[in-house]
Amino acid sequence: MQTDINVKGNRTPDGQVFNYFNISVVQVSVSAPVAIEDGCAGFMLTNIGDTIVRVNGMTLFPSATPATALGDSITIGLHKNDLYAGRLDVSFNPGGVTPLLQIVQIHYMQNYRKTF
Repeated sequence: MQTDINVKGNRTPDGQVFNYFNISVVQVSVSAPVAIEDGCAGFMLTNIGDTIVRVNGMTLFPSATPATALGDSITIGLHKNDLYAGRLDVSFNPGGVTPLLQIVQIHYMQNYRKTF
């Protein structure tokens, strides 16, 4: 028996409720606001450059050895079915040679359908 479900909290044939999600990755090297994916449920920020970076007031320091190790990172995760409605404002301290921030967003897939 096949049942067609979508991401809005439907049930699988065995009664489990879940949502589909995906990730998107962007690397930012200039101070600017970053677009938030539709359905964003959380994100991870990692300083992979050689410059101090601030995101919405949070400070992420670079690695002491940027070519060989990652700098500070932070993860913001929400509860099931919560969506992030804010902004990500990125600003780099002046003076770095290679400012670089990696942003991984976790977002619900609104139109995904799966057949069981």
